[in-house]
Amino acid sequence: MHQTRTVAAILVGAFTLSLGARVPDPQDDWRSQNRRHDLYYEGLAYPRQVAGAPITLTSFTTYREQFDPKVDPELAVDFFANDDQPYALVAREQSLDTYYWMETIQPRRAARGMNHFAGWTTKEVLADPRIKADAVGIVVWLGQVDSDRVAPAVLRRSTTISPSFEGTYVADFEPEKVISKITYSVLTGCGPTVAWPPVAEGVIGQGYPHVPFRIEFSLRRAPSNVATLQIDYKTLQGVDDSMQICFAAAPVLP
Repeated sequence: MHQTRTVAAILVGAFTLSLGARVPDPQDDWRSQNRRHDLYYEGLAYPRQVAGAPITLTSFTTYREQFDPKVDPELAVDFFANDDQPYALVAREQSLDTYYWMETIQPRRAARGMNHFAGWTTKEVLADPRIKADAVGIVVWLGQVDSDRVAPAVLRRSTTISPSFEGTYVADFEPEKVISKITYSVLTGCGPTVAWPPVAEGVIGQGYPHVPFRIEFSLRRAPSNVATLQIDYKTLQGVDDSMQICFAAAPVLP
């Protein structure tokens, strides 16, 4: 009897340890293999996880300079933040062929006003001929990745002077499933200060899995320099839903 109890205790202990054991995270493994310059992680074949939301924001820019990774050795990203706060910069290929991914090593903190991220070199990964430079999306998340707040990015070659903001924005999205109807509205304010009617609106139509769609709009001025891009959509099951992206609208001279 004593031996039986001992064996049972060992089995229970082993089961408890197995429950408490850490499940390997493929994204953590990917990061450990793709750390660059102590600034960011960058590589191909990122172990992508399906987002919980039917639609994912993949890029939000206010200016994008064309670049050639074989010629331009380094890129830079500028963005405007309304407050001193954490941020995370993510660049991702809007294609499932090679799935390029870059994300800044955390923690990083943005200062109130203009911010500059430099040192993003092209020779390690971006020069791969399978990657299309114009298919790489960029999002500067304020707070944490996949939050509802972003700072529109200025993507440029490191040798180029950052341009002045002109109030034009480009947002790219990727549906995770079939969407029967997609519309959008651009509103001044954020959260409880959102103001209707919209300053811009439009209809995208249907959405299909992993087929990106783009929204372009202009916003000359916004109270408190914040605005919201609201995406309204209807699923195939007839369910209406929406997502809001609050962004720091950089001040634009009249």
